Order: sequence, then C-alpha cells, then structure tokens
Amino acid sequence: MSEIVFGLHAVKALLDSNPQRFQEVFILKGRDDKRLQPLVKALEAQGIVVQVANRQWLDSQVEGGVHQGIVARVKPGRQYQENDLPDLLASLPARRTRSPSMSTSPRRSRRSKSAPSRRGWKAQRSGRRQRTGLT
Repeated sequence: MSEIVFGLHAVKALLDSNPQRFQEVFILKGRDDKRLQPLVKALEAQGIVVQVANRQWLDSQVEGGVHQGIVARVKPGRQYQENDLPDLLASLPARRTRSPSMSTSPRRSRRSKSAPSRRGWKAQRSGRRQRTGLT
C-alpha cells in the first residue's frame, strides 16, 4: 500500500522531514528548470530513484490535482488518533511567553498613509474603484 504526494513544495517538505518514506518519484518528461532540478538532485543524493513520465500519466496519478511536474509514491504515514494528542503536545518544545510590556504595546498600522481606508472604496467588476456614499 502506498500514498501519492505531488507538487514541488509537498515533495520537498517530505524529503526534508521523512526521506525514508519515498518509494519512487516521477518527473515530467522535458521539464528541466531551475525549480525542479535542485529537488531532483536532492532526491538522487538520498538514493531515491527518479523516473521520467509523460503528462497524461502524471495527470492520471493525481486525479485532477496540480502536480507541477513531480509525483512521488511514498509509504503511508502514521495515522494519529485523538488519544495520541497528549503525547504529541508533550513532545513539543516549550514556547516562550510574551513579557507584559510587549502585550500592552499599541500596534502600528501597515497601511500606507496615502492608501484609502477600506470602508471608503468598493471594487467594481470592471476593476474601477468608486467612492461609496459615506458621509
């Protein structure tokens, strides 16, 4: 039994966190770009077999998903249950709490001073903006 993982970021995240789960990886025939090649090299460095496949085959594996030219067949991950939650929470590193002085400081607005307020403008389908009737 296996699972399918697809897309550049999903495959990279799994490679970084759990490379032993990989069974095989398929890349799109003819795709040779700067986003895919470093990932392929990292997979091969881990001893993972990378094969070439056509677009129709990759599309059929992801059932309508966006594969970005890479599909991996992996061993199933651990299935967690509700009773696993206390152990998972206990294994997390302790978080630092904010000091009281930080929690009372006023927040600064990120909006530029020249930008209109959100209340005063409404977007129209044509892309134009129109002033609403605020008084």
